[in-house]
Amino acid sequence: MMEAKELIEVDSEEELMLTTIDNPFNPKKDYEKWKQFDMENGYYTEDYIARIANIPVDVDLNNEPIINDLTNKAIHEILENDVLEIYKLI
Repeated sequence: MMEAKELIEVDSEEELMLTTIDNPFNPKKDYEKWKQFDMENGYYTEDYIARIANIPVDVDLNNEPIINDLTNKAIHEILENDVLEIYKLI
């Protein structure tokens, strides 16, 4: 498996998006349809990212760079451990 750093180098202010390979909707362009497809198919990708990110309770949720950094790290971890190869970056 690749290390997270090898997958993609991003600034902590850049927001990565994770989706499944079968979802025809782009979460950046058609979020509502993307989320509906994601949930109807039992992926619950946002919940999965949140579980992996495990953002500490003392982190200010308005601090976007920190939230993006923790979220991006979670996305990399998911991709590294994606043995079914169902996820991709947007």
